[in-house]
Amino acid sequence: MKLHEHDGGLGLARVSPVCSIPGREDAKSSPNPVESPGKVPGFTLIELLIALAIIGVLVTFAWPRYQDYLHDTRQAQAVADMMACALSLERYYSANFTYAGASEAGTCKLSSPTEGTARYTISYQQLSATDFTLRATPVGGACGTGDCIELKSDGSRHVL
Repeated sequence: MKLHEHDGGLGLARVSPVCSIPGREDAKSSPNPVESPGKVPGFTLIELLIALAIIGVLVTFAWPRYQDYLHDTRQAQAVADMMACALSLERYYSANFTYAGASEAGTCKLSSPTEGTARYTISYQQLSATDFTLRATPVGGACGTGDCIELKSDGSRHVL
């Protein structure tokens, strides 16, 4: 609707409809950037830079969390593999009444994960007649940074 005439001092206006008829030169329509000459559809350099900045900020926060997630998952896999090794040691103990000699018998797989690329190495820290201690150490890493896990025969776990 368009204001057509103004009625003096009363503050009233008469309204007449304006219609767009296709094909008429005087018809009003919204500008289309594709049809207008000189305009090319796409993104401006500023829009691309803003998008890259947003992606950069997201990656800055997401990457450390993703690395923590991978670390926690690999550590949980190492614990699960040590528990499987502990069960094998318990089976060895029930058959031989000692844990000593279990390392020579090959009761455990000494890498974690047991298939694929090894992330942790499982080692026997102690094998006596009545006790055992297993340790999972990161491949190429050292203990003392919270990456090593120890499992004892009584079921206790410690992060070293």
